[in-house]
Amino acid sequence: MQASRLVKVGVVVVVMAATVQVVVRVVPEPVTVTRSLFVSLRSEWRRPRPLTLLVAAITTAGAIWQALRPGLLDHAARHHDTISSGRWWQFATELVVQSPLWQAPINILALLVVGAAVERLFGPVRWLLLYLGGAAVGEAVAMSWQPEGAGNSIAVLGLLGGLFAFFLREHRDVGVRLLVVLALAGGGVLVYYHNIHGPALLAGAVLGLPLVRRRRDAELPVARRP
Repeated sequence: MQASRLVKVGVVVVVMAATVQVVVRVVPEPVTVTRSLFVSLRSEWRRPRPLTLLVAAITTAGAIWQALRPGLLDHAARHHDTISSGRWWQFATELVVQSPLWQAPINILALLVVGAAVERLFGPVRWLLLYLGGAAVGEAVAMSWQPEGAGNSIAVLGLLGGLFAFFLREHRDVGVRLLVVLALAGGGVLVYYHNIHGPALLAGAVLGLPLVRRRRDAELPVARRP
């Protein structure tokens, strides 16, 4: 048990490191010697990202409501028995409540950082496909791996998988590409341990690859290569 926990922690560290390295390279103004990380991340928000802001606002409202009414989690979270009996809408409501609640700030921050970049690079329609695709795959395996739970982390990982796919196709930074590959391999490790976040991440990457190709065919602008 202890060994598997250490492996999972290692996967989380690799995924987080890859996320940071990718985000700071795809923002409109990448980090340089004279440009700080904060300034680079701020450059992503010079234009509004309406879909990212809308979903973040809904998720934040859900977390606040849950804090005020703890019983909400029982009604909105994913429960295998209640879904099987017809409460299929829990597949949607589980994305706006959190179990446990303390993960809400982390998930919302990740949504704002990753979601903003994905919305600019893919557009709102493909953003939604990645977000819902990660959620759908995560929820599908959760029915047997984790019958009860809630949170939008699986949807955010769908976005992250798409962002990883974009980076692998559009950038040539060998070191970061290797880190991204390791992060995706970590998703495979999570699948082995029946952790629902692994399939969500890999689903985003699989969905992201053809979306990047369509984006290129449409001759939309891409982020600057390093």
